[in-house]
Amino acid sequence: MDDEEAVLRHYQKIIKERYLTVAKELIDKAAITKSSEVVNLMDYLEEKRYDYTVEELEEYKQMKEKEIVNSDSAIQGSILWLINQLCQIIFKELKVEVSFLLIEIRGTLRDKSLEQLSTQCIKEIIHGVFQGVTDKMSQKKINNVQVNEVFVKLQTELQSLFENNSIRQQLRTEIIDKFTENVENICRGQVFTSFSHLRVQFLELLVFAKNDLQRLQPTDEIKREIMTLITVIKQKLIAFTTIRLLDLKAFVFSQQQSYLREQETYLNLIQASLIEFVKFVGKIFAFRSISISQEQLNQLFNDNYIIQQVLPLLNTNDSTYYYLFSNQFLQLYSKTLSNKLFELVSQVFQGYKIRQPTDQELNKLKTYINGSTQKNLMLFAQAQSEHWINIIFQYLNQENVVYQQQTTQKILFNEVKNFIEALGLLFPDTKRGLVKKVSIIQQSTFNIQMEIVMVRKCKILETNINDRNSLLITVVKYVLKVLLQKVRGTYFSEDLFKQFQVDLYFVMQLFYDMVSVDEEGLIAGFYMEILDCAGKNCKNDVKIDPKILENLSLQARM
Repeated sequence: MDDEEAVLRHYQKIIKERYLTVAKELIDKAAITKSSEVVNLMDYLEEKRYDYTVEELEEYKQMKEKEIVNSDSAIQGSILWLINQLCQIIFKELKVEVSFLLIEIRGTLRDKSLEQLSTQCIKEIIHGVFQGVTDKMSQKKINNVQVNEVFVKLQTELQSLFENNSIRQQLRTEIIDKFTENVENICRGQVFTSFSHLRVQFLELLVFAKNDLQRLQPTDEIKREIMTLITVIKQKLIAFTTIRLLDLKAFVFSQQQSYLREQETYLNLIQASLIEFVKFVGKIFAFRSISISQEQLNQLFNDNYIIQQVLPLLNTNDSTYYYLFSNQFLQLYSKTLSNKLFELVSQVFQGYKIRQPTDQELNKLKTYINGSTQKNLMLFAQAQSEHWINIIFQYLNQENVVYQQQTTQKILFNEVKNFIEALGLLFPDTKRGLVKKVSIIQQSTFNIQMEIVMVRKCKILETNINDRNSLLITVVKYVLKVLLQKVRGTYFSEDLFKQFQVDLYFVMQLFYDMVSVDEEGLIAGFYMEILDCAGKNCKNDVKIDPKILENLSLQARM
């Protein structure tokens, strides 16, 4: 009895090592190259001018993918080549081996309990091959078409193997459970990978938008140009999302397949991933590209490989028009576009049981997106303030201060006009231009000392931005607070102090003309405090006659 068991164990050890060694050599040999061709559905959609249905797109996609599968199978090193080799070499011989172990040897055994050794040997061989293939698939970036074909072929081989009636039900169940476990792990990974790539595609759309906005000049057509660009971005976002969902549908729902048992779990994972993507689209507008941190990136992506791809995309400047684009896009996104993305799931997976977001979840998403709109306006205020500060500070560090002063005034005046136009686009219901008022110096109704106290208590970016005036005063307070801090640390020669008075009056009168009546006193308080600090940092603080300052300012604005 012991000799019979020893011989059987020795034989099984030999065949198990042989099968797993051959399988490992094949798997290691496969480089798992990318598909020889990628179905470029975007070219197809652009040819159709985005006039398409989901059914048409799916039919075209399936036709092109069949062609790619046929060509990829012949490429040595591809995943489809590998699975074909395993089917021809491993599974073909394994069918014969199973018959030998479970039929021929079983009939010669005196101790029938030794049959369990044969069952265990078969299970370990099949599990080892499954694990080797799925590990290889996990290590490489392969597309869903390739994954789908691999599982279809493995499923077919298992069904063929199970035609042997000598395989008991318990062994069948254990093999199927292991296969399903590997399939579900790969499925989850492909869902996460698909939506990570969708995030990168959306960031590429934003880079495209930024580059396109850089060419725009201040004209009456700005709003039309921005809305046209938003339409393009919207079309491509919907198309990208549709393509990804079709990829994931083809992954598990072709007619030949039955390998994914927990379809509802898989569908819910797709829905949950889409909800996170919808949040991501809103969240990305709540960051300034040039100052995004590693921690913020980790919130957006959990894959270091993806983060490395994303960094160059985010490291771009955000122009004024980009913030206008962002604001308009987020408004559209909150009202209709985000709902359109969820409707795509129902269209793509029509006929399958998939949980739709509840009204409560949708309302939370809208609140989240509206919060991003608020943050985007705050970022716009911060970026605009920093831009103006850079312009104002330029002449303080220049040798040719007279020329620089004239240049600074001209640039700043044009920038202020552009900003006023931008406010009109953001808040068209309260659109108004610069209102010429009396000189800030001649205005005598303010309690200047009280206003100066208010200036000293003023905080930067403390306002919740929800209308034109709150955005405007946030920018003005930011600029003037930083300018005040700069002046406190700057030494002024007599000539520089005179030129500074001219520039300061010009800037303050511009801001005074911009703000509402309620904020005029604050501007006057800033003006007197900044002028007083500059005078204390000059040995001979000779003040220029206000009439002269007013005349110079009027000439600069002509």
